[in-house]
Amino acid sequence: MKTNIRQAEPRGFSRLAEIELFNYRLNFYPIFKDDGYYFGELNAADMIKEYENTPALTAQTFVYDDGVVKLC
Repeated sequence: MKTNIRQAEPRGFSRLAEIELFNYRLNFYPIFKDDGYYFGELNAADMIKEYENTPALTAQTFVYDDGVVKLC
């Protein structure tokens, strides 16, 4: 049986950042209600740079590839 869990790839960094950003806003914004952080400081571009500049982070990031969500 083929496993669908694999290490994240650079081509998927933008999609990973979008998913992570959505998760932060959905789950933490209602608690902390900090507009400046969740809709200003916290952004996909900075998250993408963090993935690109931190090989250890990428090495520890795995995705479930079911063919539905593209480019992760």
